[in-house]
Amino acid sequence: MIDNIFNELPLLKDFKDLKERNHVYSRQYGVGIICSLYNDEIVVQFSGLRKRVAVHDEISRVPAKYLQKQTTKIEVSHDGNAMSFKEFKKRNRLEQKRAEIRQALLKIK
Repeated sequence: MIDNIFNELPLLKDFKDLKERNHVYSRQYGVGIICSLYNDEIVVQFSGLRKRVAVHDEISRVPAKYLQKQTTKIEVSHDGNAMSFKEFKKRNRLEQKRAEIRQALLKIK
């Protein structure tokens, strides 16, 4: 699915706007990171392969939004309050500790 999105990216006609460490997409090799820039060629590190690529090799620049880690935030409604699942678990742990401490204090008395 992501390959279909990358295949629709516009092809680069020149490498003037690129910098080292930019991500590019090649239909033949996939996503890679630019290692070196030359006048009309670039050296790209694909997974396990370092390749010198020219403009006619159909290279596209990958937008930053495709490189960001996708996160999902789960929200829980507790006592009428909306909170994240992480916060919900933290509150439950604290409540359990309080209950254990109360039980221990009652046993001492």
